[in-house]
Amino acid sequence: KQRSYPGSTILPPVSIADDAVIVNSTVGPHVSVGQGASIRGSSVKEAILAESAVVEESTIERSILGKRAQAVRAHGQLIIGDDAKVSG
Repeated sequence: KQRSYPGSTILPPVSIADDAVIVNSTVGPHVSVGQGASIRGSSVKEAILAESAVVEESTIERSILGKRAQAVRAHGQLIIGDDAKVSG
């Protein structure tokens, strides 16, 4: 089944979990999005998002977000552990 990412641009290569949510965002290249993760209103490239990670209103690259980590209005390179939140 073709997945839909409303208002978004996907730039391969990417790996996106079937239940990930991507809305109004640019994702890729070189991005891995884990199960249950969401990206909204953001640009993400060269990054790994673990399961249930959240990126909102952010522009990140060369970043790693742990499980359930949140990046809100964050910019640049982020390395965020599990359950941590970074906001700008």
